[in-house]
Amino acid sequence: MSLKQQIERALERAAFHGAAPTTLSVTEDGVRFEADVVHVERLACAFSRMEVVNAAWATAPLAKVKQVADQLSSRLTYLLEPIRTIEVDAESCTVQLRSNPPQVGDDATSYYELEARGGGSLRLQRFEKTAGEPRRPVQIEVTREVFRRLVDDFAAAN
Repeated sequence: MSLKQQIERALERAAFHGAAPTTLSVTEDGVRFEADVVHVERLACAFSRMEVVNAAWATAPLAKVKQVADQLSSRLTYLLEPIRTIEVDAESCTVQLRSNPPQVGDDATSYYELEARGGGSLRLQRFEKTAGEPRRPVQIEVTREVFRRLVDDFAAAN
């Protein structure tokens, strides 16, 4: 059974049994996928973190980490905002990407943050920043179809 099929079955179980919040965790062919799912319905779900660790580029140099991050950001065109590189840290072998531009509301600014790290790790979260307050993580609400696309795109990133 493919990674995508395993995730879909786990979502089905969570929706049917009301098992959210839960952490979905699946490993296949050197790719470990995890998502902290907050809520699941028939057509949509919400999650607070999605992370993939891919053994195929676990020992890759910074140039490869940047390439993987750039390729993934070019595929994530279906999210609310485009994601672009904002920082490359050679010392920690990390590429940080954020929504560009972020979503600006009356009271707060929201944005996606994607981190690609040496060791083969990709992590997606969403944050909200209110003036005078520290940023705080918020859940990402998507259709289950978009969730499946994210799983595919993250797993294929190498």
